[in-house]
Amino acid sequence: LEKHLRAMLTLDDAYDPVFELNQPLVEAAQRSLGRMSLADRASALIRSAVYGARLEDFSVSAKAGSEAQLLFERMDGSELSDLRVPGLYTRAGFN
Repeated sequence: LEKHLRAMLTLDDAYDPVFELNQPLVEAAQRSLGRMSLADRASALIRSAVYGARLEDFSVSAKAGSEAQLLFERMDGSELSDLRVPGLYTRAGFN
């Protein structure tokens, strides 16, 4: 969506897109955003930016190798290979 918006904004002046705002939709979106806390709005903005970046999740077992099971175990006993940290919370996601 962001890519399309940027492309639309960079159209030269020869194109004059004609459209009408859907005022009820705009008002509904404004009401919806108004009900969200500032933290929730910031989180949604960050997540939408990260979604476009396609960040890889962090996997302890993939980074630590086959012997990771000797060093780490999950409290619930499930496989370490199933444990992933979403890309948003990785170094790449921070930067």
